[in-house]
Amino acid sequence: MIILDFHSKTPIYEQIEEQVMLMVRRGVYKPHDRLPSTRSLASELKLNVNTVKRAFQELEAKGVTYSQPGRGVFISENAAGASRLFRRSRPLCARRRQTG
Repeated sequence: MIILDFHSKTPIYEQIEEQVMLMVRRGVYKPHDRLPSTRSLASELKLNVNTVKRAFQELEAKGVTYSQPGRGVFISENAAGASRLFRRSRPLCARRRQTG
């Protein structure tokens, strides 16, 4: 279950990324598990499809997921390692964003 904070300064697509990576680290999602479709997740969260699509694109760029056209988005083999790597770099990115 993805929980969003609409009052946060963190963009919604980044919150989705973080939530998916957290679920990978906790074992909710395992390698090759299929994520909900962008349309169904957008509908469930009451978001624009493009917001969810961007989150999924970012996750794929980070190696957390992979997509199969016509089949969906899946958790990659190295998702747990990739999500830990990006979790550690997150505070530095946040500090850079705050300082400009």
